[in-house]
Amino acid sequence: MSKTNKSKVVTGKAEANSTVTVKKGSKVLGSAKASSKGSFSVKIKAQKAGSKLTISAKDKAGNVSSGASVTVKDVIPPAKPTVNRVTNKSKVVTGKAEANSTVTVKNRNKVLGSAKASSKGTFSVKIKAQKAGTKLTITAKDKAGNVSVKVEKKVVKY
Repeated sequence: MSKTNKSKVVTGKAEANSTVTVKKGSKVLGSAKASSKGSFSVKIKAQKAGSKLTISAKDKAGNVSSGASVTVKDVIPPAKPTVNRVTNKSKVVTGKAEANSTVTVKNRNKVLGSAKASSKGTFSVKIKAQKAGTKLTITAKDKAGNVSVKVEKKVVKY
């Protein structure tokens, strides 16, 4: 049972006709009745990555199963970074990206440098000065490994 931060339904198997409840801590996110074959589908709001959900089933006699837990996985890539002007004299590429993401600057497929964005999302990646007209691509990668859409930035003459 794997859940992501895009999931809006929790599915699985439980005792036939039992009531399945999904909780985050003590807060009930949703519940539904399992089918006569035991399959269930509980609608919930999308949860933040890292949230721990507990799924339990209660039969007609009132017995509650020990809860199964699942941690919500991050599958949403960061927004594309915003990049400040880069000139042929620039030795750093600066801008904003998802907080704590790793920002990478490339010239075609060659990595020129990468650095971690701050907790506020600002970044500064050291590079060697590039010729005017060079197209750089900049991406942000979060700790779950999701990579943003790339930003192209043309090096301008200073």
